[in-house]
Amino acid sequence: MFSKLRNNEIVANENILKSKNKIKDKNFKKAQYFLSFLCPLIILFICFICIELSPFGNNNLMAMDAYAQYYPMLRQAMRLNLFVKSDWSFAGALGFNQLTQSAYYTNSPLWLILHLIPEKYSITGIHFIVLLRFGLAGLTFSYFIKQYLAKLSRYTFIFATAYALSSYTLAFINQFMWLDIVILLPLLAAALVRLWRKGHFLLYVISLATALYTNFYLAYSLCIFACLWSLYLMFREKISWTERFSYLIKFIFASLLAAGLTAFSLIPAYLALQKTIASDLGHPQKIKFYHSLGDYLQKLLPFQKISLAYEAANIYFGFSNVVLIILFHLSNKKKRESIILIAVLLFAYLSFNCNVFDYMWHGLHFPNQLPARQSYLFIFIMLLFAYRAFTNNNLCFKRKHLKKLQWLKNIFAIILLAELFLNALYTLHIYTWKANHENYIKHEEGMQYLVEKYAPRENEFYRMEFLLPQHNQGLRYGYNGIGYYSSLMSKSCYDFFQNIGMEVYAKNVSVNYVPNQHLNNLFSVRYLIQKEDEPVPIEHLNLRKIESYDKLTLYENPNYLPLGFALEDVDLMNTQAKDLRSFSLTAKDLHEHPITAKYNPGKEKSLIPLQITHFTSDRIKGEIILSDDAQLLTGIAAEEGWEIRVDNKSITPFTAFDYLLAAPLKTGKHSIELIYHTPGKNLGIGIMIISICCLSLWLYVDNCRRNKYIINRNPGIIKKGKANDEYNRCRMESNGMSVARGTAKRTAIN
Repeated sequence: MFSKLRNNEIVANENILKSKNKIKDKNFKKAQYFLSFLCPLIILFICFICIELSPFGNNNLMAMDAYAQYYPMLRQAMRLNLFVKSDWSFAGALGFNQLTQSAYYTNSPLWLILHLIPEKYSITGIHFIVLLRFGLAGLTFSYFIKQYLAKLSRYTFIFATAYALSSYTLAFINQFMWLDIVILLPLLAAALVRLWRKGHFLLYVISLATALYTNFYLAYSLCIFACLWSLYLMFREKISWTERFSYLIKFIFASLLAAGLTAFSLIPAYLALQKTIASDLGHPQKIKFYHSLGDYLQKLLPFQKISLAYEAANIYFGFSNVVLIILFHLSNKKKRESIILIAVLLFAYLSFNCNVFDYMWHGLHFPNQLPARQSYLFIFIMLLFAYRAFTNNNLCFKRKHLKKLQWLKNIFAIILLAELFLNALYTLHIYTWKANHENYIKHEEGMQYLVEKYAPRENEFYRMEFLLPQHNQGLRYGYNGIGYYSSLMSKSCYDFFQNIGMEVYAKNVSVNYVPNQHLNNLFSVRYLIQKEDEPVPIEHLNLRKIESYDKLTLYENPNYLPLGFALEDVDLMNTQAKDLRSFSLTAKDLHEHPITAKYNPGKEKSLIPLQITHFTSDRIKGEIILSDDAQLLTGIAAEEGWEIRVDNKSITPFTAFDYLLAAPLKTGKHSIELIYHTPGKNLGIGIMIISICCLSLWLYVDNCRRNKYIINRNPGIIKKGKANDEYNRCRMESNGMSVARGTAKRTAIN
């Protein structure tokens, strides 16, 4: 009896000890996660202070493409209602699809934080979100290490910091929409590990769907990585083909579900991409190599100039880690691991340096500057090799000396951390493009005043622009503008503005509106703004001064035309953009006394305005009375998706001057409705609904199968919370390996 009590006491003490160890391990894991998040964030925060970024100085990150592209788009996104969004916007060009624009630029869930920040502090808010992204990148890297290698070391946070502060993130710190993919990569890799080991698919579906929704462009390279990583997981150890096939089926189905969940965004974005000039630039005709091997080796060193044009890829992740990888290769007795390392390096070199691989990695087209946009994948894999070398004690050639050299790890960790900090500070100070904060925001107050005071009333439309040609200012300040800059600009839009004499800033993707008296009238430009410090001649524009405020002067064009009007005895069906230069429409006092307009010198034609009765950016209603057959001409881009209804009957519109939406009209009084439908959106919504149903059904069936399997093997287990863990243990045992063996074998990167 006493012996039995003593045995019970021993068992109880062992359980208490195990419980304490679990708590200790749990606290250690939390500490590593916390440090992995905090360390890169603090380093970057100190760097921001040192380089005097707002609010700590007079610099900001709104430079390069962020200057007139990303920041204006984010400002527009901040003004949009989160729950009621119009797919069409008149903030730039002659209108554009903001659903597809958001799919490339502003879909990151982290941007929702900006809705909580006053507009005048939006730049500071963006800086905060950039800091947050760097911290999250470190956190997800640690999460991946825990999932893949089953445990964390006390040095994990340092390698997570190396991942977050690589030259990729530092070089593209102004490319805000690309940083999310660095956060999602470790999550996706960890999710595939869970799918392979335990059959859990939900995390993979969520992480891939988030990547596709956040930025479909870089998510493309992530999809390629998912395929390669899955192949590695399937063939890294000897296992039955049945298990490999089972994983492959789950991987394919889960990938399709992830794409299906975001089809409402992906399909419209894909269709929009087919209309850009980039889609017709062709494919490589012959194999070409860009740079020497020495250029790439130099990029592994700290304090190197970042690549923003067409230089070698940004691949720095800590030179100390490069030393670790070399030691890993030299001291590793397993030839298979060394072969894999060499294969990865060779594949990466070809991916960065060969035009065929470059073309394939970037969505079957060549990137316009900002090279090797997939180099974050190389950095991730290299850090995994370096971490394994460090934690597996491959720091020197003779293992018998390693116990005496534990202090070497501490010194190495300090050196690596110091190197990362100094490189980040040097790069941000010397090479990162920064804008003068005071100059960048100097017209914010004045523009807010003018835009609010002279905004169109209900059911009214006109445009506003700067006299000095600029792009995306309508998006930034919230008015109906014309200047536009977006990678999703259609070829027809670009060609149209170029053919009517507008300025072009970036190849194929931008236009600056140059004010012209006749075009101001035709495009309904009512107000033009003059900057006192950047004056533009206005004598030829027939403008009248309205008001001056805060170094801005507002002028009015009294002869601007309505958004839509009908012309009698005029055939617009075969007109081209170049014809618009001689198509001068002027209407004296049109808005007070609708009379006639001059069509070309010496010719007067009857112009009948469309009286707008209801206006939203994607649905416009109006009325018109015609005494003869006429043609309706609008200042709206004739992009695919516009429908025109006359007296509740859909008619076939046509394109005037290569880009303006137009339609034939019969004699009489008509109610006219212009409606915009995003091409592919309804199909995408249907696929999304089907995908949600399939995912829900798969989750239900998988949960029932797991519970049934466990209950059949262990009738005493009725708690569902324990069922999944028990199922995974039994699954591995049924495949002929214990939990310990399965974990140990699957942690090595063979």
